Amino acid sequence: MQMAEKPNSHDTNTLNSLLLDLKESAFTSFAIIDLENIKKNYQILAQKAPHSIIAAAVKADAYGLGDIEVTEMLYEEGARHFFVATYEEGVTLKKYFKDSNIYVLYGPQEGNCAGFKKHNLIPVLNSLDQVRLWIDETTKSRKDYPAFLHVDTGMNRLGLTQEEFKIFDTKKIMYSFTLQGIMSHLACAEDPKNPLNQIQLDRFLNVKEKIPEIAASFANSAGIFLDPKYHFDMVRPGIALYGGNPTPNLPNPMNNILQLYAKILQIKKINKGDSVGYNATFVAPHAMTIGIIAYGYADGLLRSASNRGEVYYKGQYLKILGRVSMDLMAVDLTPVLSMEPEIDDLVELIGQHLSLDKVADFMGTIHHEVLTSLRDRMYRFYMK
Repeated sequence: MQMAEKPNSHDTNTLNSLLLDLKESAFTSFAIIDLENIKKNYQILAQKAPHSIIAAAVKADAYGLGDIEVTEMLYEEGARHFFVATYEEGVTLKKYFKDSNIYVLYGPQEGNCAGFKKHNLIPVLNSLDQVRLWIDETTKSRKDYPAFLHVDTGMNRLGLTQEEFKIFDTKKIMYSFTLQGIMSHLACAEDPKNPLNQIQLDRFLNVKEKIPEIAASFANSAGIFLDPKYHFDMVRPGIALYGGNPTPNLPNPMNNILQLYAKILQIKKINKGDSVGYNATFVAPHAMTIGIIAYGYADGLLRSASNRGEVYYKGQYLKILGRVSMDLMAVDLTPVLSMEPEIDDLVELIGQHLSLDKVADFMGTIHHEVLTSLRDRMYRFYMK
């Protein structure tokens, strides 16, 4: 993975200059990640939930955008609480952000409890077995180690069931280690009319009533925009920080932070009746000029974009022709021949003209998968 920085400017001239530099470089695909807009998105979320701690979800390499770089920008903005999925992710972040609270969603396992304690990571306890494991470890160490407790209110993923929580001895736990907070996760927050939102809230309030003195965390990105009653003491935004729309049926309130480009490797003419790509799923209805683009599913463009996705080039949206292959795809250059496309010209895959919404739609998926599918074969360029 390659990384670099450029002067602190977001004007069009700077971007155009950068793209020219990248066109002339040896790299074939580029992700330009706007850290300034991540900061702005953090500020939007802080204004939306002014009485809550903003704990950023930076798991999965900050949704494919670079966990260290993204966390550093958020840290500079004042963030000190971060959620990751795995123990390994937590250890990596803690090396760089020693005074931050790093919460590990998978919780402790038999083989890594010592590591949790050594690195001062905060486990999220998802089961009675993990609760018992953490009590045993803290008792053995004769030292108080904090943890979060996850209660499942309707997602039916990780977390204590409602029945398990009813038999939960909170006094024993609170004498054994510092129960720093309780959390749950909304299943349908992007759909304000879904009745499960209120059902989950009622269940969470019942949990909160049993341990009222403990901090509570419930809202994800969409939950922040759902209603202030879901905010509690800490919110846990993920996709909204990275430019995804937390309100899918409304205009996106967040700033785009990603621009993705790839080079044209080859330009060729095909005749009527010629096929393009594996399994000949596209057959030219007339003579065409196609461009072979240095980007495929090994880079993050899902194969589901075959014959339905688009790229943007010199003011035109160009269709993806045939199957997306591992390293390459073909696009129709016929509409832009008057603009004299050349080898090494850049086409936009995500950015100012192709939003995450649009790309997710033609891939038949969600923003989260588009971002976390990105691979580190591309050149990552961070703008501040």
